[in-house]
Amino acid sequence: MITEIVRYWSIARKIYRYWSVLQEILYYWSLIKNVFSFLLGVVFGAILALLFAPQSGKELRAKIQSTAEKDWQIMQEQWQAETEKIHQRLDQMQSEQKQAQQ
Repeated sequence: MITEIVRYWSIARKIYRYWSVLQEILYYWSLIKNVFSFLLGVVFGAILALLFAPQSGKELRAKIQSTAEKDWQIMQEQWQAETEKIHQRLDQMQSEQKQAQQ
């Protein structure tokens, strides 16, 4: 009789643990869905704001294109500058290694 009670108690504890884990998973899933829905709403809101902006579509597209081109140019310049720094540092490290070997 006592062994059966202990066995049922053990099973009940396992079920409770699994139920707790399931509740936790569902909570985080709900949280992820809410965050995703919020971000999706932000994206759609931004798109609608661009579509219904007071500027004409042609002006807006031209402004977006010019801004994108300027940002692209700045990014390329920064990329080249950082690449040059990396090459200089590699050259310096190679020369230091050659001097250390001599």
